[in-house]
Amino acid sequence: MIALSIGAWWLLRVPYHEWRLAACHSSAENLRAGKGDESGGLWGILGGEPKTAADYDAAALGHEDTLIKLKRLARKEFRLRNAVTTSKAMDRFTELALKRFPNKREWWCVFSATGDVVVITARPEQMEKWEAFVREFDALKTSKRLRRCRGRATWFEAVQPARW
Repeated sequence: MIALSIGAWWLLRVPYHEWRLAACHSSAENLRAGKGDESGGLWGILGGEPKTAADYDAAALGHEDTLIKLKRLARKEFRLRNAVTTSKAMDRFTELALKRFPNKREWWCVFSATGDVVVITARPEQMEKWEAFVREFDALKTSKRLRRCRGRATWFEAVQPARW
């Protein structure tokens, strides 16, 4: 009986963590959208205080870490040459990523506070495709800043003596 229990636990831990990860993400999104927590119900009454979106995010991170240890997910940090600092730019990144990777339940991304780093969590076999996507996205973003000074043709141009 003990061997059967251990075997069942061993086989069911990946599906369990995947299910809980999806449920935590869904509950957090519902709370952020103002829809309320659908999973609360009886468990919410028995558990005491209602959970917040931050509580669900913390629980999701725990399940995500477990799935990474089990080699079911991979997490990789990508440096961006052009920082993504506005919500509009982050939405654009997500929109383009959804076109390339349509199954939103298999990946998610987190931007750093400065916007120069994006952390992608996805299936390990997709990481090469994510690396190519991030490289292409970073190359698409161009600076809209106007140059106020004329560029130099050579290095010596700046040190030529002025004639009065």
